[in-house]
Amino acid sequence: MSVDGGYPCYHVQNVRCPGSRRDASHSTVRAATRGEDEARWALERGDIRPLSQILDVARKIVPGDVVKVSLGHNEGRWTYQIRILTEKGERKEVEIDASSLSVLEVN
Repeated sequence: MSVDGGYPCYHVQNVRCPGSRRDASHSTVRAATRGEDEARWALERGDIRPLSQILDVARKIVPGDVVKVSLGHNEGRWTYQIRILTEKGERKEVEIDASSLSVLEVN
């Protein structure tokens, strides 16, 4: 592991960190690591709720199997986008405010 600009950077396959002799760009790994760190810090500060609580809300709204979870931060708000496959085989997406557990949208 090396550190670039205060953010950890890990060697993964053909991705390189600054100062490495590998060929590929390091920006993707650095961005992913940075985003994961920000999400972890938000959880530790209490800005977002644990994933288990988010999934409980999503499954109550749309029963089925969770197939994808995304966490994003936009315009000062953390939101989870949960993709669920219903028993009827339909794909539904539920957007939930990561702080208040409010359901923002169901598609």
